[in-house]
Amino acid sequence: MLTAVLGFLLGVTAVLAFQGARRRPAAAGEPPRAAGPVDPVSPATPTEDEPAFAFRPAQSPPGRRASGPPQDAGPSTLELAVDAFDAELEALAFTPDTPGLPPLAAAEFARAVAALGHARRLVRTAPEAEVRRALGDGRAALIRWEARMDGRPVPLEGLAENFSRHTADLLAEGVLLPAYSGERFRYGGTVSDDNVTELLLDRPEPGRAVLAHVVVRSTDATYLGVHLEGVERTKGKRKTDSALAIQGGDYNGVVYLRAGLTHLMIKTWGSEAEWSVQLLPVDQAPALCPEQVGTSHAVFAHDSDEPLALAFQIKGEESWQVRIVCACGAEPGQACTCTPRRRPKTREDLELSDCQEGGGTLRLPSRGLVLVEPQGPMRWSLQQVPDQA
Repeated sequence: MLTAVLGFLLGVTAVLAFQGARRRPAAAGEPPRAAGPVDPVSPATPTEDEPAFAFRPAQSPPGRRASGPPQDAGPSTLELAVDAFDAELEALAFTPDTPGLPPLAAAEFARAVAALGHARRLVRTAPEAEVRRALGDGRAALIRWEARMDGRPVPLEGLAENFSRHTADLLAEGVLLPAYSGERFRYGGTVSDDNVTELLLDRPEPGRAVLAHVVVRSTDATYLGVHLEGVERTKGKRKTDSALAIQGGDYNGVVYLRAGLTHLMIKTWGSEAEWSVQLLPVDQAPALCPEQVGTSHAVFAHDSDEPLALAFQIKGEESWQVRIVCACGAEPGQACTCTPRRRPKTREDLELSDCQEGGGTLRLPSRGLVLVEPQGPMRWSLQQVPDQA
């Protein structure tokens, strides 16, 4: 009872504080600011050596402000990000005294509103890293609020397991970006030596799978190791999926993160590196062409109800798998909930895996996703073929 009352009081405080956190009026001579999302990225045409999505590079080095004298060119990217978060909270029209409200939901919303106000106060004078950190705190609170409202397990914050004093100093100096970029569904930063980062997943479609376009690049021309892994971290539970990727050298690929995962873990070692992540809904996966080639993780969509056979070939030195995920989200070995149910009779039709050079034939019974998942840089191809089964 005490917890529920506390949540209600915090929620009332949030509604009152929300008016103070709202966007300030434009200064004289300042153009009006956009309230929508910041410059969404459009899918790019995939090539042999590139993933299906293009990640826009930063306009200035991570964690540093652009050089040169200040110019009165209107609101900055961070101000637009603050305005977009403000508009998002306003659109939710949340009322903390709603009957039957889940316990602590109001408290989570109050934290999001408080973070908005904090970011608003910092945006003109504080280092960029502090503003992004405030926006990140607000985003994390909103993700937890959404989970409570939907009755899903509430994700815990992801913490760097090897957060060294050296890393803390760099962050304080503005050299490192916090994971959240300030723009929704985008994360990025720089790392040195051995580093572990867990990103709290903000899903474009709550409760559904998500695609993550991950780019990790060495900045000092020395050896770089990269390890990607999906994590389910909720109260009293921490479960990791099998590794998505373990490889030496730069990484650029699109990985599939199933529903239920709360974090994406990125480990790097042996080099200074820059990294970026963009989260996308599964319906933005590019359509499967008659022939696809690549060298890294990729996701393709089959948007027809007609069955399809695919010949898969791969060559390299690592382990790999390629598998089919049904339009309903069922993975190989899971029950299909489509109506009518259209699944191959054997699991071998839906999944292939091996080490080094190999291949085989996959059979898609209807709509779904094709996931190509090599454990390292490997050359592969997918080709539509007549089904001889």
